[in-house]
Amino acid sequence: MDLVEFLRARLDEDERIARATQINNLKAEVSFHGTKSLSWDGDHDTYSTEGMPAPLAEHIAAHDPVRVLAEVEAKRRAVDECAYWNEKLAQEAANPSAHPQPGLGLILDAVNPILPALALPYADHPDYREEWRP
Repeated sequence: MDLVEFLRARLDEDERIARATQINNLKAEVSFHGTKSLSWDGDHDTYSTEGMPAPLAEHIAAHDPVRVLAEVEAKRRAVDECAYWNEKLAQEAANPSAHPQPGLGLILDAVNPILPALALPYADHPDYREEWRP
């Protein structure tokens, strides 16, 4: 498993978990002046985070499944972009008679640090390799 495959598998897991916990019409409300709640319109239930430490309540409300799914999509786009440019390099290496694409090295210098950075949150996963650590 290479780094791109590893990241895609972790993002698939994140998406699966978020979708499994997603509640239709979930509303996460955070007010930094004391009101913190999670509710959903369908049942008109409200679960207060009153009495919970403020940072924990804010974290719960701010990381609802909808946001997690948006972050998964954004990270997938970054992984795909990095994979695209690395594939371009592999194609050039496989066909030395082709004209090299100008600036490819500079592009790779810019995008390649992104993949190890995206993998850091998963460093405790059993498939994570230390050589990926930035």
